[in-house]
Amino acid sequence: MAFNILSTIKSALKEVHGVEKIDSELSSYYVVEEVQSNFRGMEVAIEAEAWFCFSEMTVRGFADILRSWAAKVNLKRFLKSPQRKKVYDPKHPHLSTFRLNSKKSP
Repeated sequence: MAFNILSTIKSALKEVHGVEKIDSELSSYYVVEEVQSNFRGMEVAIEAEAWFCFSEMTVRGFADILRSWAAKVNLKRFLKSPQRKKVYDPKHPHLSTFRLNSKKSP
């Protein structure tokens, strides 16, 4: 179920912000973390009856609401962290564990 929710969110964001931007820059980790934390609060604060209107919506109506919400998302909050280049340290070269273990064995 969690994967379906994430896929639905990503689809709405792709529709509004573009497929390339969402696929290359959006962090699924940050999106999932946000959904989890907000869901817990909404579960406590909002009565179950308030969600009933969504069950009566058409698929098109629900998609329109998702697109309008996706347009309001600040993508900067959910960007992937930039990857740092690994710095080679000549004082500590890579040592193969296999070779180290082979030297110890008789």
